[in-house]
Amino acid sequence: MNILDELKWRGAINQETDHEGLTDLVNKQSAGIYVGIDPTGDSMHIGHLIPFMILKR
Repeated sequence: MNILDELKWRGAINQETDHEGLTDLVNKQSAGIYVGIDPTGDSMHIGHLIPFMILKR
């Protein structure tokens, strides 16, 4: 099970345009993503930690 399958199983992925392409990308190389928060900002809270915990996997 790759990370995409696990996130889908957990309900974290609602929709995707190219599952095969994303699977190939994840299996072949590392990929950059945008999380949407500023880790140096003063308005971070514990809920912002979840995407980073998922990314660590």
